[in-house]
Amino acid sequence: MGITRFGIKWRQIIHKPLLSIFSLTLKHKIKLLRNDYIPNGRPTIFAMTHAFKDDAICVPYCLPHSTYIVAGNQEGISKTYMVAGLFLTGVIWVDRNDRKSRSAALEQMKAVCNKGGDVLITPEGTWNFRRIYPC
Repeated sequence: MGITRFGIKWRQIIHKPLLSIFSLTLKHKIKLLRNDYIPNGRPTIFAMTHAFKDDAICVPYCLPHSTYIVAGNQEGISKTYMVAGLFLTGVIWVDRNDRKSRSAALEQMKAVCNKGGDVLITPEGTWNFRRIYPC
């Protein structure tokens, strides 16, 4: 199934209610310190540092609307509700070790942006265990 404008708009509608439900599964309360996002009416590629297991819930929760998350390890997500949540919010699966998978993920990212959606990536491609300081 491909990326559609309807799918992007549908995910925009369910974004906040869905993530509010998923935030209840977290051990800690989400507190947004600062949001420098300035909407410009064009698709945006957000980049986050993948620092802990729940950032796939926390970071999208802090964004103003739904984004397709590029996720690299489907097997590493052990909880069924997290896989369902990723599907509902929008996910692009990629095997970082497979050239064809990386190429297909890039094409899906382009399709999302070309249809008015946003993408969330972790540029380092894996967890980052260095100390992270808020800006």
